[in-house]
This record gives sequence, structure tokens and C-alpha cells, in this order.
Amino acid sequence: SGDKTENLLWRIRNGQLDGLDPQAVVLLIGTNNTFSRPVREEPPGDTVRAVSEIVAEVRSRCPNARIVLNAILPQGEAPDGEKRLRDARINEQLPALADGEHVLWMDFGSRLLTDDGRLTKEIAPDFTHPSEKGYEIWADEVLPFLLSRSRDGRRVRRAGAQVCPAPCRRQ
Repeated sequence: SGDKTENLLWRIRNGQLDGLDPQAVVLLIGTNNTFSRPVREEPPGDTVRAVSEIVAEVRSRCPNARIVLNAILPQGEAPDGEKRLRDARINEQLPALADGEHVLWMDFGSRLLTDDGRLTKEIAPDFTHPSEKGYEIWADEVLPFLLSRSRDGRRVRRAGAQVCPAPCRRQ
């Protein structure tokens, strides 16, 4: 609860991934940075730099893994809310971290919204954390990443899942 980029970075640098050799890492981080800090304390560029450091650390510690980098999910009910707009600026920059081979970009945030861009309590009861239905939408999006072929043609060991060879971006 409340995990921020600096918390994840510290855990990675202090052994959380040691001894692991995953074929895929699904990464969703940054929401709590923007949720709990005003723009003057956490401008979009700071969050992007922190996510970039996390991606680099995961790449160096898990060189055989494909990283599925998720966009920050929509937060706040209204499409023009301050946090939503800041997250959109962050999400515009995050695809540059994906190379289509080792790091794959995934943005399915629009699937969580109504046609007019609103986030409902049905999808995120507190307008931040997904409900069971919100997680089902995420699962529907992430499974194609994990069910396609890994770089070396092997299937990902866990539950027969696989990783896709090219960045998948759904709008």
C-alpha cells in the first residue's frame, strides 16, 4: 500500500530480485508518486526518471526477462483532474523506455474509462485502485503479452504463459 518508485528501487537494489531469473516482469509503478504528492514536489519528469531507473535495474538484474511496462492507470473521476493530467504527461514519456525487445509498453487506461473519459466507482471505488472488474480488464490486456512467444521461443514457465516479441499498445 502506498508504494512509490523510490521504495521499489530500494527493494530492487537491496536484493528483492536476487536469485530470480524470470522470463517476464510486469511493472506498474508511479501512481502513488502522483497520488500523494503535489506537482511542485513530483513533476512528471521526476516520475519518468524514477521509472527509467527501475527499468534499468530490472534489466541488469533480470537480463533474460521481458519487462511489460504499464502506463500509470487513470485516477480521479474527471478526465481533466490535476492528477489525471499529470499522469497523462508521464504516460506520454514512458513509451520511450520501451525498445520492443526487452521492454514492452502497454497502455490500456482508456479501457477503464467511460466514453467521456470518466473513471467510475464500478472500475475504481476510490477513483484510484481498481475493483475486481478493473483487475479483470487489466488481466484481459496483460494476458496477450504473457500468452505470446518469448524471445527465445520458449514458453514462460508459469501457467503456460508467454511473452510477446513486440510492443503491444492498445488505445
